[in-house]
Amino acid sequence: MRIELRTGIVFLACYLILQRFMVLPDIFMGILMGLCISSIIVGILPVKAYETVNNNMNKLKDRLINRIKRDK
Repeated sequence: MRIELRTGIVFLACYLILQRFMVLPDIFMGILMGLCISSIIVGILPVKAYETVNNNMNKLKDRLINRIKRDK
C-alpha cells in the first residue's frame, strides 16, 4: 500500500470523525475532503501513471524552489 493511499484513508477517518462530533466551517471540511479524495486517487493509480504524476510533481516542486531562490 502506497503512502498516498494510507494518507488518504487517514484524512477520510479524520473527516468522518470531525463531521460526526464537531461543527466546523464548510471550507475546512471541503479542503479536508479534497485532500482525502486526491490522495486516494493518486494512491490507487497504476505504476506507470503514478510515476508520471510523481515526475510532474517533482518538476513543479523544482520550478517553485528555483523561482523562490531566484527572487531572493
